[in-house]
Amino acid sequence: MPAKDRYHLEVVHALRQAGWQVSDKPLNIRIGERDLYPDILAWYEDGRQIVVEIKVFDSDYSAVHHLMEAAGQYSVYRAAIKKLGLNLPIYLAVSLEAYEGILTEPLGQLVISSLEIKLLLIDVELAEVVEWKN
Repeated sequence: MPAKDRYHLEVVHALRQAGWQVSDKPLNIRIGERDLYPDILAWYEDGRQIVVEIKVFDSDYSAVHHLMEAAGQYSVYRAAIKKLGLNLPIYLAVSLEAYEGILTEPLGQLVISSLEIKLLLIDVELAEVVEWKN
């Protein structure tokens, strides 16, 4: 199982503050012999369930590298969820700082639009959901 992202606790707290219940374990998706572990499985009292993948866009790599990694991982998880016939929307959780960086630039907007990526914007300092972008 992969390590938790740097903002994992902040995203969990933000979801709980917004009324979501969050599983203590990541969702395990098995395709063939491969296991995938999106970060969070959450559900709301009305029965809705979502998968959340957290991505940190830090300065260790280029912003384009982070964008490509996040878009690829999101796409693989979405394809696997669809293959298993699960009706679970997947959200990419990012900090406001990341969103206001490359994700609002033309390249980021192109990728988000083309791949139909759903975003969950988190204020990591306040550990609050700022916006859901479908």
